[in-house]
Amino acid sequence: MSSKAQKLNKEESQYMSYDSSKDKTVVSDVYPVSEIERLEVSVVTYDDKSPKLQIGPRSVEQKDGETKHRKAGRLSRDETQWLFQLLEDWIPEYLDK
Repeated sequence: MSSKAQKLNKEESQYMSYDSSKDKTVVSDVYPVSEIERLEVSVVTYDDKSPKLQIGPRSVEQKDGETKHRKAGRLSRDETQWLFQLLEDWIPEYLDK
């Protein structure tokens, strides 16, 4: 193996690929935006590292009953106020570690 190939293999080994089995949801809550739309917020830890806040996805129920997921995007004032109240509880309990 050439030294260039060895260097590439060494660099690649520094970055592990994502393993969904190491992703754990510590706590989550859902804000009912409307009858068909929901916003999920959760605290997630990967490989037992420090917990992080995840905002989203938004879930939208289609007319055919299928649920579509999309990014949270921008938050409304009501969603933001709900999130602030949630964080007041979650920060000391789950995120201050």
